Amino acid sequence: MWRCAVVVLIGALALVGCTKLPPEVAVNDQVPADQRTESEPAGGGGSEGAGGGNEPVWVAVDIDFESAPSQLPAGDTEVTLTNNGAIEHNVVFDDLGAEPVVVAGPGETQTGQVQLEPGTYRYHCSVPGHEPMMNGEVTVE
Repeated sequence: MWRCAVVVLIGALALVGCTKLPPEVAVNDQVPADQRTESEPAGGGGSEGAGGGNEPVWVAVDIDFESAPSQLPAGDTEVTLTNNGAIEHNVVFDDLGAEPVVVAGPGETQTGQVQLEPGTYRYHCSVPGHEPMMNGEVTVE
């Protein structure tokens, strides 16, 4: 009798171990930020760094910049890319050539240096297929 109970218990544990859990990705994480239906969590979406510094921060998700600075200081500036997405993202300034200023893999935060004169610059992610959704402008003063 106890052998039957052990066999049933082992079978139940095997079934529990084979159960596929749904991914921990919200529906809103799969659409561009301007099309999301739920509000952002408190404290998110700003252009300040995670440590409260003044460095310009781009926050990338699949396939959108969730947040990006609207202004940068002129001169030599450190920029940060926080990649909350599942694939690599980067930031390219169109007027500076095709090379990314900063590149971050999934779950990474990376920094890069850029030298900018006053003006308006268009930026984008150069990963194939990302540019139409991942672009914007920043004013340098």
